[in-house]
Order: sequence, then C-alpha cells, then structure tokens
Amino acid sequence: MTEKSCPFCKRPISGEDTVCPHCGELLIYEYPKQVTARRNAVLFPLGFLLLFSMAGHWYLN
Repeated sequence: MTEKSCPFCKRPISGEDTVCPHCGELLIYEYPKQVTARRNAVLFPLGFLLLFSMAGHWYLN
C-alpha cells in the first residue's frame, strides 16, 4: 500500500483510494492502474490456457 497525498487537501491517502476520505474529491488518476490490473488478471490466465492448448494440440497430432 503506497502512501500519497491528496492533490486537493494535501492529506495522506492510500494508493488504492479512488475518492479522498478527507475532502471527498474524486481521484481520477487511480482508475487506469486498477483497470490495467483487473485486465491483466483476466488476460494472463487466458493466454496461458491458449498456449497450453496449442502445445497440447501440436503434441497430440
């Protein structure tokens, strides 16, 4: 958990906050990191599944 400061009220907030708990301002810059992490958590297992199925198909034929 990374400590940052709110750009609006300058109080410390956690890196996972999307809204400042002190002043209630929306912290838009946190969304792309969360979306990327969620997308990677879905795509990496699917990619490995695809690679293993291709290797299995090649090995069996």
